[in-house]
Amino acid sequence: MAAHGRYTLLRKIADGGTGEVFLAQMEGSAGFKRLVVLKRVRPSLWADEGFRRGLVDEAHIAMGLHHSNIVQVIDLGAAAQQYFLAFELVDGWTLAQVLKRARLSGVPVPLAVGLHIMAEVCRGLGYAHSRAENGVPLAIVHRDVSPQNVLLSEQGEVKL
Repeated sequence: MAAHGRYTLLRKIADGGTGEVFLAQMEGSAGFKRLVVLKRVRPSLWADEGFRRGLVDEAHIAMGLHHSNIVQVIDLGAAAQQYFLAFELVDGWTLAQVLKRARLSGVPVPLAVGLHIMAEVCRGLGYAHSRAENGVPLAIVHRDVSPQNVLLSEQGEVKL
């Protein structure tokens, strides 16, 4: 696929309302390479100043969140007149994919597994919701906690 600044787009993962999501390779100096997820924002949305300002503010806040249950935002940038966000790659599945597979196979997700996932989601949300800078709460609220936005890694991590 095409290069996007210092990112090489490898394959499309998804198409969403605000943009396209790709598996990409980030390249740095001295042969440094890292697989990441790159979300390219639709140009029509980026043209909206309110959307753009909100996205930049959100990216700044998200880059300051460091918790094992929150996907790390790595970069906010532009290439070829398209704006993007780069995120850490969580190699695994969405909770939506796991639930669909369980339903199709007729094997329910064990209660203990479901409770573990919910507890980890709550840990991440609790951290984000309680964040403050200089004693002032950031008032962070995740507005889209849904099975497609809960990521389950091959190593058993649960991330928002």
